[in-house]
Amino acid sequence: MPRLPPHVDDRTAGVSTTIFKNAAVLDTETCRLTRGQTVVVRGGRIARIGSDGPDDDGPGGAPSDGDGEAAVIDCGGRTLMPGLIDAHVHINTTEYTTLENVVLPNSLVAARAVGTMNAMLMRGFTTVRDMGGADTGYIRAVDEGTIVGPDLMICGKMLCQTGGHQDVRLKWDWQDPAFLRGRLGAKARLCDGVPEVRHAAREELRAGAQFIKIIANGGLAAHGTPLSHLAFSEEEIAAIVEEAGDADTYVAAHAYTDKAVERCVRLGVKSIEHCFFVSPRTADMMAEKGVTAVPTLAVVELRRNRPGATPEEADKAARLLDEIDRGLAVLKAAGVAMAYGTDLTHASVHAHQSREFLYRLRGESSADVLRSATIVGAKLVKRAHEIGNVFEGARANLLVVDGNPAEDVALLADPGRIGVIVKAGAVVKNMLPVG
Repeated sequence: MPRLPPHVDDRTAGVSTTIFKNAAVLDTETCRLTRGQTVVVRGGRIARIGSDGPDDDGPGGAPSDGDGEAAVIDCGGRTLMPGLIDAHVHINTTEYTTLENVVLPNSLVAARAVGTMNAMLMRGFTTVRDMGGADTGYIRAVDEGTIVGPDLMICGKMLCQTGGHQDVRLKWDWQDPAFLRGRLGAKARLCDGVPEVRHAAREELRAGAQFIKIIANGGLAAHGTPLSHLAFSEEEIAAIVEEAGDADTYVAAHAYTDKAVERCVRLGVKSIEHCFFVSPRTADMMAEKGVTAVPTLAVVELRRNRPGATPEEADKAARLLDEIDRGLAVLKAAGVAMAYGTDLTHASVHAHQSREFLYRLRGESSADVLRSATIVGAKLVKRAHEIGNVFEGARANLLVVDGNPAEDVALLADPGRIGVIVKAGAVVKNMLPVG
């Protein structure tokens, strides 16, 4: 198959080099700006960063950088920063319940995912971590340009025990749960017992999973298990953690209650999703063991008022909303690293992805929230050596933003403030003049 160019900005398509002049480069570790910078992008990477000067153009003023034709974008003093990272998405999920998604044709699920991924990229999210269902076909499609979307990290199917939060069968349904593995809209596969969970983890890793996710607790789904429900035995969780470690990766866990979080952390899980009911003692353990939390406020905020919510679902959401601010404060006080995640499902709410910035500001500073969506997320997905900050050699996933997000991260809730989006060196959005 021929490689399709991912550009949507024709003015920069086909050039070997893109030069960003008069940029205020944002360091996401220190949250400081360095003004008057030129950033040279070539071959999908940042080739050079330096002060603006007369030698940034080629002979006679023709734009070049020693390797063919170049395009020059004048940032006009705007902030140049790394692309955003959403560490908890579900690209295959467009209906309100997993059961509804499971019965959709695989072709429809994939077609909808294309639009979902492109919209995420156009909101500035250049890397996303899918938390159940996406396969390696999407990664290949993005890499070859068939899909213009963010870089994708996947866990394959998340692992769930029989009767757990993602066992979507109705109470009277006794069909073999193996059917879930063939449904693109299914986020999980069922497995029970140490030998079976080891085999499931190995199969997902063989199929391209870059980490493993487990369902360790109940959840919000109307048909699902209560929040107090613990899933998998400690022996099963320890076995999955061992399999991930042997593959030089990690386990992420869906866990709300303190009991679920505590035992996951104690057994070696490195990423806790949701985590709202965490206690100070468990949060201290998380910080000590280097565990990252991924609070997902947006999904709870949107669930409480969604059309058609059942009383059980609304009650779960209300309970969680009472705990969100407390949980964030506990995690922050303990010094737990928190990544940015949204966990949005229905197609009608995906556009709220950027509102997580506003929700997180209730308990964190702009600088903290900015780091969560950049450098913290990069460390979580084990790619801080190439994304999450602006440095020479980094993958050129970049944004040019009107304003300073380190001082006011709320501006990132408005994608209209993002004038330029660069994905792997390709300018996929540009509202600025090109020289």
